[in-house]
Amino acid sequence: MNNKKNKDYINLIFKELANLDSEIDSGLYILNHPNYSNQSDSIQKEIQMDMDEKILLLVDILFRKIRFFLEINNLHNELLEFDKEYFLNRHDLKFLWKSNYDHESDTIYGEICPSIRRLLIPIKEYFSDDPPSPSEITDAVSLTNRKTLENILNSTGYILKLLNIQPTTEPQVYNGIKEHLKLVLPDIIDDKTFNFSQKLKTYIPDFSSVKCESVVEYKYIKSEEDLKKSIDDLCADSKAYKTNTEIKYIYVVFYMKKYIKSVGELEEYWKEKQFPNFWKSIYIYENLNT
Repeated sequence: MNNKKNKDYINLIFKELANLDSEIDSGLYILNHPNYSNQSDSIQKEIQMDMDEKILLLVDILFRKIRFFLEINNLHNELLEFDKEYFLNRHDLKFLWKSNYDHESDTIYGEICPSIRRLLIPIKEYFSDDPPSPSEITDAVSLTNRKTLENILNSTGYILKLLNIQPTTEPQVYNGIKEHLKLVLPDIIDDKTFNFSQKLKTYIPDFSSVKCESVVEYKYIKSEEDLKKSIDDLCADSKAYKTNTEIKYIYVVFYMKKYIKSVGELEEYWKEKQFPNFWKSIYIYENLNT
């Protein structure tokens, strides 16, 4: 690899490490929620196994990338240390997963192998031409916060189940998730009006987070016709919106009461509508995500 490719690759590795940490944060919240212990043993085991499987898959992919990077750059000593300390233990969650308690914020947060950064940071600094700029640091923090937000939105079904919420209306869906998000991202607010429009229109999402540079809107879907109409209406509105200095992303979460089509097919339908790039869609099936 040339130096630029090395720099880009090691930066990608650190971004994926941060993404894994946010994935663990979401999992820790669910496992430490009071309602988790109230579930039956079989449901607890199912939730735990799903989380473990997802994290182990992400770890395996990331560790293979790290190993490839060390090997192709002939970093033999670092490769030996990585193989011995980390790669051989990549299927052992007890070794990989470390949870910590922050007394100031009264929150539990998690990390994947905190010590692995001590191995990688000198390598990253060696391949970096300059220290990161303030804007790069801000972008990295925003990305980490946004990944945490995405992980929680994708866990909507699990969270509602832990809260013993069986929603029959849209507000019942987003109010439960919003209260959970406030514990992880304290700057979550609701009922704020944003001026995204070039046509003097305003947009009022279900809730927003400036730290994530994002707003979130939930859609409660009962049928395929309901889903298509919702996407078509959003598409018509999206053409009038642009990002502003505070908000750069709009997330729409479709909470569906019954199976309609595969997530892949729904994502293709969304793409066909040619939404602006800052619009993101997430699909949750009530009976397939709990």
